[in-house]
Order: sequence, then structure tokens, then C-alpha cells
Amino acid sequence: MRSTLFAIAAVLSLGCSADAFAAGGGADPQPASQAKPVDPNFAQAKAMIEAKNYKAALPLLQQVVAKDPRNADAYNLMGYAVRSSGDANGSLQYYQQALAIDPRHLGAHEYIGEAYLMLNRPADAQQHLARLDLALRVRLYRVSNAQGRDRQLQRRQAGDELGLGPRSRSMRDEERHSHAGQQRAAGAAQYPFAHAGMAVDSHHDQVDVMVGGA
Repeated sequence: MRSTLFAIAAVLSLGCSADAFAAGGGADPQPASQAKPVDPNFAQAKAMIEAKNYKAALPLLQQVVAKDPRNADAYNLMGYAVRSSGDANGSLQYYQQALAIDPRHLGAHEYIGEAYLMLNRPADAQQHLARLDLALRVRLYRVSNAQGRDRQLQRRQAGDELGLGPRSRSMRDEERHSHAGQQRAAGAAQYPFAHAGMAVDSHHDQVDVMVGGA
């Protein structure tokens, strides 16, 4: 079970930066232009956690959630710091708070699963593994669709550069219509009476014309 959780986390890291996943890695990361500015206390606490200075990071994270009570990443890191300090049971409340704010929070699902394994509660860990797997599938589906749209755009742009864009296609349509019109005009010149609504027999042209003229 533990190795499976880590394997999924490794795959998820392909879809987002390692720092983003360590900080929480929500299921739907915002574009950089829409992302909220990082609280300096959060950045400092994260650096302390990376340096394994877990207890010193907690007061900073508490200041972060005091200013931003819906910061799921901060609650997730609080759980990580508490669990890494040896208190797996105490970490659960912070992971649960993170998931209450963001039910698809990837990091919280992974880390609470690890906490449950430390507490010998594999059934609870399995539930979060299943949710983590679902979130992974959703993310990969969205990434695949986005990549497909990018490839289509690149093909259209390449086609425009080669003269195969919408304007060129319109010009080719006009050429086809013009060619068809020329063919009709040539047929009218070869069989004038047929286009005048008169029956033409190749063996009796003269008789038909005379009858028609009468």
C-alpha cells in the first residue's frame, strides 16, 4: 500500500512541479497569472520543513491560516510537520481540515493515507488511495485534452504558414467552382440546342432542328 501511494505521487508530480505537490498540489492548479501571492510565512515554513525543522515551522503555518482560514496547502503542511515529528494521530486533524476545504487536494490525500498506514488503519488509507487515483485520472484526462488542443493549434498554424489555412481553402473552393463553370460553358457551346431545351439526336440533328423551327 505505501509503495503504491508513493508511485501515484511520483506520477502526479509529472503533471505539476515537485514544489507544488509538496506544498499540497490541489487537483486543479490555477494558472500562474491567477495564482494568489505566496505568504512569506508560508514560504519560510516550507523551507523549514524541507530542512526537517518541523516544530519551528508550525507557528508560522498557524499565522498563515489565521490570516487565510481556507488555505488548504497550509493545513496540509501542518499535518505533514506534525506527522513527521512523530505524531501521526495528531496530524489527522490538519489533513482533514485541508480536505474539508479542498476535497480533491492531492497532497492531503497522499499524506493522510500515509498517516493511516502508520496508525495501522489500512482500510482508511485505501479510501484515500482510491480518491487519489480518481484525482490522478481526472488530471491526466485534462492534461491530455489540453495537449490535444495544443497540437491542433500547432497544425493549424503550420498549415497557415504553408498556405493551407482557411483563406487558402476558400481560394481553392473558388477555383473549383470556376473550373466547374468553365466545363458547363464548354458543354453549352458543344450542344447549344440541348441547353436551349430542345431534344438533340446526334444522328438526326438537322431534322430535329427543322422540326423545331417549324
